[in-house]
Amino acid sequence: MLRIIGIVIVLILALVIGLLVASQVVKPADLHDFESEDFYKSSAAQTSPGDAGLLRRLVLDHTLEGDLSDQTTLDIHVYPNFLPQVRRYAWYPYRRSDRLMISPDWSEDVARVTRNGEPISLTEPIEVSAKTHGQEVHLTAMTSDGARTANYVILTMPHNFPPLMTQIGSADEGAPGIITGLQAAPNNPTFSRLKQLRMLLYTQGFRGTLAAMRKARLQPFDDFTAADLAGSLDFENREYLPFVSFVLDKYGTPLKYTTYSARTIFLPVTTPQDGGLLPENGFVYKEVVMNTDDNFAEAITRSFIASKGKETRTEIPRHLYQFDYGHHIAMTPCGTIQNLFYRIHPAGTVLNDGDVLDVNVTSTYLYELDRDGNVTWEWDSIDHFKPDQSTSYLPKDRYEEWDYFHTNGIRFAPGNQELIISARHLRAVANVDYASGGVNWVLADPASPLNEFTYVDDPLGGIGTLHAAIMRDDELLVFDNGHYPPPEYEAGSYIYGAPIVTRHDYTRVVSYNLDLSAMTATYQREWTYPERLVRTAGYLMFVPNNQGNENLLISWGSGGAFTEYNPDNRLIMSTDTGGMTYRFYKMSIDHWMDD
Repeated sequence: MLRIIGIVIVLILALVIGLLVASQVVKPADLHDFESEDFYKSSAAQTSPGDAGLLRRLVLDHTLEGDLSDQTTLDIHVYPNFLPQVRRYAWYPYRRSDRLMISPDWSEDVARVTRNGEPISLTEPIEVSAKTHGQEVHLTAMTSDGARTANYVILTMPHNFPPLMTQIGSADEGAPGIITGLQAAPNNPTFSRLKQLRMLLYTQGFRGTLAAMRKARLQPFDDFTAADLAGSLDFENREYLPFVSFVLDKYGTPLKYTTYSARTIFLPVTTPQDGGLLPENGFVYKEVVMNTDDNFAEAITRSFIASKGKETRTEIPRHLYQFDYGHHIAMTPCGTIQNLFYRIHPAGTVLNDGDVLDVNVTSTYLYELDRDGNVTWEWDSIDHFKPDQSTSYLPKDRYEEWDYFHTNGIRFAPGNQELIISARHLRAVANVDYASGGVNWVLADPASPLNEFTYVDDPLGGIGTLHAAIMRDDELLVFDNGHYPPPEYEAGSYIYGAPIVTRHDYTRVVSYNLDLSAMTATYQREWTYPERLVRTAGYLMFVPNNQGNENLLISWGSGGAFTEYNPDNRLIMSTDTGGMTYRFYKMSIDHWMDD
């Protein structure tokens, strides 16, 4: 009997080991990595079809099978909305068995049409299967003399990719460039724990998977956010990947996407020449890496840089071996890599003012590297802001280290002589002198002693919890998440540096005119979309348009959307993604794209 039990145990262990080995060799079906042939073209070449007068409209229909076969009212998810001057579209099926029928309404001037180079009928519908995800259908129409041509693209997306529901109000006013960002649906009920485990084992290995499971128990973020996501995702009819990263064309259609790593946003960079850390043209990004000895509560990221069109990448050196912080990495105007880390100060550390830390504290540590990897500039929040000034809702003992400052946005002010640093856990925006590192001024929640401004005409009295800020001339724009009751909230209670005062329960981007002589912040206007609370994340940036002005791009964080406004503050494009969008960037890289 003992021998039989021993044999069974050996067989079970062999099976488990075999499955673990196989899990790191056999690619899971839900891992996707796509790059369009349009990716290395200019923005105009990506998005302009040619002669927009050759296609009047696209008539679409779909066939659903399996558990959705009796559904007759589900929307067809092809985006953006059809406009003759927009070239690229994406179809987001519900299931792998779905089929899409496309019936183009061609102009009477069209004499010939091809599908991926092969001639087809001008009148017969075109069928596309969801099983061909990651493939593009190119429809090219031309007149009899060949003098007029138009090319349109329909990309089939994986069935569990979140639909990027773009509505274009004004195609001509959209800023050129690529849009880069991510979407996450953590802990969603449609993606099983077993599938997540398989993806982790394949991408992170056995040790990294164990680290991921350990860290997931330490942080409530995913569960805290999941409640917000439930209202923006169609769990009844769709499956959702836990995270996707992508690069979109100017109208929101994917040019590139990957599901290999969470929290990855590809930022284009350009330098005078290749050399050292920096390519002439390429992408800088952060990636979650679980297979690490780092003993930190939050997911650990690493910073990488890759040259245009190459699969190899270089890890950016980790100065002082601190903890890479996923909120920020960028190229500065002076050609250095600006990176953001957590820096741990153990309990018992004596600060510059003589105070002694009673717990382990993480500060915001910002530094810059030249192409040879030398540190050329650094700034640490703890040298300028004391931990007891924090207004974080997180108790000091939640994690092994207390994140008292939590920077989530860093931008240069006009003139590139000052930095605008957002501190979520201080509910404050700080203007920092770039040369000396000194703090010039602080705009904060009016309940905080840090606030140096008098708010004028703001119907809400000032900002609350925030997630990024930018300046243009004397105008400061703040992504104001608003106030919300976290798990530890008690009305009227003090959390370290300031009282919690719930003034508003919706999210806005608010604009102030700053008078630094009178120290007033005068309310100008605000933007809201969607009309609800965005408890976490968010971003905003100005984007040069084709008219010589700037559009405003706003990422709505856990609101699951991003929007673009023209200089008159009119909405010209919106994309609803559902889930957590964190942030989006829009940048023109025509100067290193191939037409």
